[in-house]
Amino acid sequence: MTKGTVSPNRSDPPESPSGPDVDLAALLCSRLCHDIISPLGAIANGLEMLEEKEDEETRDMAMALIRKSTDRALTILQFARLAFGAGSSAGQSIRLDRIRTLVEPLIKPGRITLDWQAIAHNSTDKTIDGSSIDKNYAKLLLNIIPLVGVTIPRGGEITITLTGDESRPDIRLDARGPDARLPDNIITPMSSETPQIDTRNIQAVLSVALAHKLGRQLKWDQHSDSVTLHVL
Repeated sequence: MTKGTVSPNRSDPPESPSGPDVDLAALLCSRLCHDIISPLGAIANGLEMLEEKEDEETRDMAMALIRKSTDRALTILQFARLAFGAGSSAGQSIRLDRIRTLVEPLIKPGRITLDWQAIAHNSTDKTIDGSSIDKNYAKLLLNIIPLVGVTIPRGGEITITLTGDESRPDIRLDARGPDARLPDNIITPMSSETPQIDTRNIQAVLSVALAHKLGRQLKWDQHSDSVTLHVL
């Protein structure tokens, strides 16, 4: 078993020569553009089909493509708004079923399943649909779930367990699947004093920064067929 702390041993989040805020913003924009361009391109293709074809079957296929791609584009934007954006000042908590709705379509549907465990609040179990957590922890959760998804490239299951008070929950993610591992391109930049930040590890760097802001730390345990990420 391999253990490690996925948080730099320093007082500040990772920085780079041009400044952390500028680099993070630029890389997050690049990440969002990369994710959104595919469904937008599919919508454009569907509109071209509607313009060029008159038979009913093709038009039905085009409309189905447009609807599916529109739903995905909206999901990506809604996810990014909560996971990467400043968020709204209205309301201090986010329902977990809302988080689940945003993140599940983006985590390799059909290859990775998410098992949501109830949050235990004041020793009373709640079902996932009736639970909420602080919006800053919701933001952290939305970032670390895709991060853990990278550790099971061949698919598998991620169990999400939240315990404690909803204003400061303890979070544990257990990923199980063939060849489960935490890749070096995520571990190295998160543990380095001078990480090289790029689009491949931006979510990892952001997750460390979010945990740091909350006064928490990310710690991982690696086994032969599983990876566990704790928010301590």
